[in-house]
Amino acid sequence: MNQFRWLAATLMLVAAMVVPSTAWAQNTITPTKPANGVGTEASPYQISSKEELYWFAGLVNGDASVCTGNVTQNTAACAKLTASITVNTGVLDASGNLAGDVSGFSSWTPIGNNNNNRYTGTFDGNGYTISGLYFNSSNTDYVGLFGYISGGTIKNVGIVDSYFNGREDVGGLCGNNQGTISDCYFFGSVSGNNDVGGLCGEMYNGSLSSCYFVGTVSGSSYTGAVCGYIDRATITNCFFNSDIFSGVAVEKNDGGTITNVVAKTTDQFKSGEVAYQLNGDRDVWGQTINTNDYPIFGGSKVYATTGCVSYSNDPNHTGAVAHDFTHGTDGKCSNCGNYEEPVQDVNGVYQID
Repeated sequence: MNQFRWLAATLMLVAAMVVPSTAWAQNTITPTKPANGVGTEASPYQISSKEELYWFAGLVNGDASVCTGNVTQNTAACAKLTASITVNTGVLDASGNLAGDVSGFSSWTPIGNNNNNRYTGTFDGNGYTISGLYFNSSNTDYVGLFGYISGGTIKNVGIVDSYFNGREDVGGLCGNNQGTISDCYFFGSVSGNNDVGGLCGEMYNGSLSSCYFVGTVSGSSYTGAVCGYIDRATITNCFFNSDIFSGVAVEKNDGGTITNVVAKTTDQFKSGEVAYQLNGDRDVWGQTINTNDYPIFGGSKVYATTGCVSYSNDPNHTGAVAHDFTHGTDGKCSNCGNYEEPVQDVNGVYQID
């Protein structure tokens, strides 16, 4: 199987979500204050463009270009996306690697970019995507869409065609998560030295739930598809594509709780299995089977059937035979020879061969 099929799937996913296409980004993006919202939970800043997204990051980080006059730094500012945003196009090439020419890319500064600017507000992606984030500095800690979250909440956002390279605490969604992240996904490449993860680099007393990762991760120590290192944190119901990244979900678990964190193949993602498990009893995730390769926000709901071909968009589908999980002589499930129960490692993480 071609391990880089995920990139094509990413582009299809972006197109399906009607992410606007743009020309090559300029080096400089002028931060622009959103026209609507005041940054509270009741009235979050409504963000619909890259200029507004950069303004919000500057507000949280206390950037001088934003925090002037009567505008002061606000690490607790709240925001909600009202459209999908493209910052750069073509950040990753067809092989899933960083593009050869990065001279035209606008560099991203993570929201909550250091220990003094920890994000404590609520960021609601509202089911939209952010495409083309690019950060490349091997001497920088706390790298991702968010750098450092402390008590903050991130939810309902997808990050696609993005590249993050830092030193320590590097993740697709967040470098260091001491808050709450739920119902998010990341398609891209993450690299660093220590505490590097496809979703979060490091977690301490934080939580991560109902998220998935498709892409590559590399680091020197504590590197995982979901999180590199967790300390008394909780990860629940999260998934990654093992055809693309064959490493562990979490490399170091120091007193954390890991439940239903599973490696899945591309075919398993395509089947609707992950969308069904992400959703549970809710209506957050959907996937049109045989059309969408990966779960998306909204869309066609996935239902579990009663048999081996076990996921469908038809709530009335009951034609498959009931699955028998007892093992036959080949160690596989009795009436579905191509199925077998996954094995949990010492951290309670299911490993799928």
